[in-house]
Amino acid sequence: MHPMSDPQFDVERATAGLVLALFLAASLLVGAMYYFVLRDMEERAGASNASQAVRVEHPSAGPPASASIPVSEHHA
Repeated sequence: MHPMSDPQFDVERATAGLVLALFLAASLLVGAMYYFVLRDMEERAGASNASQAVRVEHPSAGPPASASIPVSEHHA
């Protein structure tokens, strides 16, 4: 009876350890994601208007205008 219950106990102990390790890894991952999301939200709330204005202006006014104007000047 004892040799039969010993492997079963080992399997249960290994399964419990695996579940505990997975739970700890998942909780650490969720905690890290929560920390970075909160930090990113605070940074965006601190400079939301300025950063949005910069992000909108750079693609529209930067490369296309400076690339198309010299080409048209060379043709004219």
